[in-house]
Amino acid sequence: MTNWNVVVQEPGNAFSLHSSAVDPCLEIALPSSNAPNRIRTNFFDLLPNDTLLTPELLDLTMLSMVVYSSDTKIPRDISSDRWTRKIRIYMPVTQVSRWQAASKQLEDTLRFLSGDEWQFEFRKSVSQHGMDGATKQDCDAVCLLSGGLDSLVGAIDLLANSKRVALVGHHGAGITNTVQQNVLAQLQGRYGKFVEPFNFYVQAPSIANAPNEQTMRARSFLFICLGLATVHCVGKGELTVPENGFISLNVPLTSARIGSMSTRTTHPYFIESLVELLRKLAIPLKITLPYQFLTKGEMIAAALDQQTLWRCIPKTMSCTHPESGRYAGKSPTNHCGYCVPCIIRRAALRRAGKDPTKYNVSIKRKPPDCGTGRGRDLRAFLMAVERYKTRKPHQVMFDVLASGPLEPLRIGDFVDLYRRGMAEVTAIL
Repeated sequence: MTNWNVVVQEPGNAFSLHSSAVDPCLEIALPSSNAPNRIRTNFFDLLPNDTLLTPELLDLTMLSMVVYSSDTKIPRDISSDRWTRKIRIYMPVTQVSRWQAASKQLEDTLRFLSGDEWQFEFRKSVSQHGMDGATKQDCDAVCLLSGGLDSLVGAIDLLANSKRVALVGHHGAGITNTVQQNVLAQLQGRYGKFVEPFNFYVQAPSIANAPNEQTMRARSFLFICLGLATVHCVGKGELTVPENGFISLNVPLTSARIGSMSTRTTHPYFIESLVELLRKLAIPLKITLPYQFLTKGEMIAAALDQQTLWRCIPKTMSCTHPESGRYAGKSPTNHCGYCVPCIIRRAALRRAGKDPTKYNVSIKRKPPDCGTGRGRDLRAFLMAVERYKTRKPHQVMFDVLASGPLEPLRIGDFVDLYRRGMAEVTAIL
């Protein structure tokens, strides 16, 4: 397996790596640098008073940007199995001993999330950012806003309770920023001053001859860390991650999608592991998933402000590759209609009785050929539904556990959730 070395540079703290010439090496500069290979972000523009951040939390945020950059710049297809990468990151931090003590937890957390082998070598940072000042509490709640339907429900439920809510977005390239801004505009039109937007831009550095890796399995680590930094600065100690439990479990549809081949963006084990990392780093913040035991359809049905929800739904984006219809003259704000998130969205909205989403492909009227790339996810769902029909209760439990470890006392609840989610999807297939 190829060993990738990622050397992180900061101003005034040059570091060189003496290693075998056969090991590829990427150099990434922190945002505070003026180097051309720096991470580009508006983080310090949106949270300019960085003295509010503890050194550990600022280190975590910078590290999440480095992990995200590494994830997007190191290709999987040259690995022996065309998936698993071995990545060693040389990272400057403020408190080396604390990070060394938490390194195994960090590595295990990222390994589960992305399916790669991560290792970290820490050295003393010279940065003076993060002075552990008193936190502000301008907002009653902090919630991630991805631009998707789930995050819309989460934002509405908080805002409908007359709470001032910090809505945290993240975008790099593509149309994500446009989608998030469109959803924000709708929410601001309805709830006005109760909406406090924090739309973070984080872009991996431009590195000559470095291809882009599209899987981005580690993006949720960055997104959540941006949310935690916002919580510390303007919130009350808790980050809301609004994701339906069925997609959080993301039970593999086929045996070929076992492990991180299916995304683990908000899998309960990943969240628990991340919470343990926060504890080891002495970061006293909480992460809550209020919809962990609801399907997407159930989230929609239970949303507190139905009028605003349905007005905003057409502005949301659930699709994995919304720009797929560009060459066919379709709008980039359309949904493809055939990826896993699109199929789950269609199932959830069918449960609600109406679907204002524009799909480029209808899996009901004109389904894609299951032998093509477009039909791959539909084929996997059809196989999963047929297999599920004949599964015995204990087999369903093992199917659910195949996505990752779960709290033993809640396994029954997760199995029941999975059954309800499969029922929603089966209804449209």
